[in-house]
Amino acid sequence: LYSTYTANTWEHFAVTFENKIMTIYKNGAQYGTSITYTYTGALTATMPFRIGVSFNLSNSYGGKIDDFGIWSRKLTSNEISNLYNQVIERQVLNHY
Repeated sequence: LYSTYTANTWEHFAVTFENKIMTIYKNGAQYGTSITYTYTGALTATMPFRIGVSFNLSNSYGGKIDDFGIWSRKLTSNEISNLYNQVIERQVLNHY
């Protein structure tokens, strides 16, 4: 994921977890899936929650993150696409 962003370009990323499977979305479309992630679904965690850095701090994102959200359920691919499209529509309206 660290090499999938474009410098100086706004991009939308979303990640879902279900049944220990992590799915990554980029700009509203599914980008990849990992079945090696060991998310347990536990309400408490032994590791800190981080955005923009890998779990072992070996990679970090050097750009800006303007907002993020956490939902109590897995969003569908249609919901993620709609979130992306709503942001794009606001950007176009705010540009003019």
